[in-house]
Amino acid sequence: MTEQRDCKEYSSKMITASEILAKHALELAQLVVVASNGTSDCRIYDGVDTNGEYKIRIRIPSEQTRSFHFNPHIYFRNGLYIEFYQKVTNCFVQYRLRPHGED
Repeated sequence: MTEQRDCKEYSSKMITASEILAKHALELAQLVVVASNGTSDCRIYDGVDTNGEYKIRIRIPSEQTRSFHFNPHIYFRNGLYIEFYQKVTNCFVQYRLRPHGED
């Protein structure tokens, strides 16, 4: 007998500049940040811009790539905004949008 399991869909995106990834609730699963020449600083907000709740700051040494896996995932209630504050080349983001009404 086969056991039925809950399947969850994830979205992912490679971004090359500061960007709004969602305007409603989601779970952040993974980030891969690539630094350019010099220490890079990436800031992550719960909201649609830098006025949202400041949740995470990631600093990466010059010309490095770092991967961050969040288990359990990090919950964002009001959206997800990623700011390339200083010398970030790009960032791969994996997340799961939460259905409306799901907490």
